[in-house]
Amino acid sequence: MNIEFHVSDGVVYGSLDGRLDTISAQTIDISDFIDNADKKIVFDCTNLTFISSTGLRLLLALYKECLAKGGSITMKAVSPLIMSVFQISGFVNMFSFE
Repeated sequence: MNIEFHVSDGVVYGSLDGRLDTISAQTIDISDFIDNADKKIVFDCTNLTFISSTGLRLLLALYKECLAKGGSITMKAVSPLIMSVFQISGFVNMFSFE
């Protein structure tokens, strides 16, 4: 799993690439995103191939920070498989989707 981070015009952009599973979720550092939880965060999920419950918990922690600080999370280019996981877990109510 690779996760990229950059800020442009006050919007935080991230790219999720690979499998966000138990092993990768334990090694990913999302502190840059948490530090910017007061902004709009946009994740490109074009290359996200899998997400586990541990990956969902990682996103949930970031969502809670955004909620507390007035930011938001938008998921872009989510595959049907990953979207079904978001729907089953109720995460479609937490994020915006493009």
